[in-house]
Amino acid sequence: MTWSDPPFTYRLEHRVGDAAVFLLRAATYDAVVAEVPRCAAGLREVGAEGALVLIEEAFGTVVAHYPLWPADAPFTPYHDPPSPSS
Repeated sequence: MTWSDPPFTYRLEHRVGDAAVFLLRAATYDAVVAEVPRCAAGLREVGAEGALVLIEEAFGTVVAHYPLWPADAPFTPYHDPPSPSS
């Protein structure tokens, strides 16, 4: 990645079946992943079902998935997080 490349932008959605609700957006993978536990805890608190899904917006690629239940479900990245530019 060079200075002229557009920055990656990631969004976090709460999905139940085909329905999706936008939760947050950040420029880096790590910034969104850092918010996953807080978002998941808040949704569990109100009894929400489904999963949190992390999407890389430029291509619409789902890069990680986090089921809300069971509460100790692992955060599953589908791809390795992007490496920092050199």
